[in-house]
Amino acid sequence: MKRSSLFLRAAFALILLGAIGCQTASEPAQDESQLASLDAATVISGAIGSDNGGLNDQLTDIVELTSDGVLNFMASPDAATLLDNRPMLSRNGMIRRREYNPANQTWTISVQRSINTPTVQGSWTRQYRLRFSRDGVGQQFLRTNNQLADLVTFEIVPDSCTGYFKNRQLSHRLTRLEGALRGTISFADTANPIMTLNSAAPYRRSGIDSLTAGEALRVSNHTITATLRDVVVPLNRTRRVQNIYARATSGTITGTYTARITFVRGETYSESQVNREFSIDLSQERSGILPISVRGRRGEFRGSCQWISGAFLPF
Repeated sequence: MKRSSLFLRAAFALILLGAIGCQTASEPAQDESQLASLDAATVISGAIGSDNGGLNDQLTDIVELTSDGVLNFMASPDAATLLDNRPMLSRNGMIRRREYNPANQTWTISVQRSINTPTVQGSWTRQYRLRFSRDGVGQQFLRTNNQLADLVTFEIVPDSCTGYFKNRQLSHRLTRLEGALRGTISFADTANPIMTLNSAAPYRRSGIDSLTAGEALRVSNHTITATLRDVVVPLNRTRRVQNIYARATSGTITGTYTARITFVRGETYSESQVNREFSIDLSQERSGILPISVRGRRGEFRGSCQWISGAFLPF
């Protein structure tokens, strides 16, 4: 009996050790860090700002290029201010090129911007392809021959996008930007038309960011991939942030952040390869502040980002 009992105990111990060994082997060698999640949230916030060439800068472009804040769409003449022969000035810069191809009813638009304030400095270029249509038939402007478009497609041209910006949290250099959106336009409320945006192709932004916190310096070589779902944006200028920037009233932005981290000096963490998921509920925006959730295998990190500057605000 004793020999049998000892044999059973030994067998159980071997099985237990084997199970523990399998569990350990299946887990990543690196442990997740809250500091790595903070860095991720800081980089993501910078990528969705307005006054730094981020995602809301592109959302504002699509709103401006669609309507330029015309208040009475039913009574306004054909064309949109930024697409006809009026001055080509735009916020923090100008439109360098705007060409219409009647063969495919598509605009090619190049934008150059720069900013220099106490909180953010930067310069960036963007190129877009823009197409209006109604019932699937292309047209030149939002309103053409008294016909109002019901759809605008908006594509970022990757090879023509460059830029950098710097704020108090990080210094960013863009390496690649791409993505496409479909905007369904509704004039159900003629005084307050809206555009509902969904990703036609993921918004993908790659860059190299140097993050500073006290004496610490870390470099994030990263890619952010985001999907917009049912993002509702009013077209009227009076419903924008500061009457300038696109202000989504509902919808979500979800995506992933993958980064290779280089520790230059100061505080470090165990992850050199960081992978996180994030989500932003645009209906929760208050006074230009958006909540952001960053998630890893071991939990959630939450904070807020400023819609205009792209700065991150930890809770």
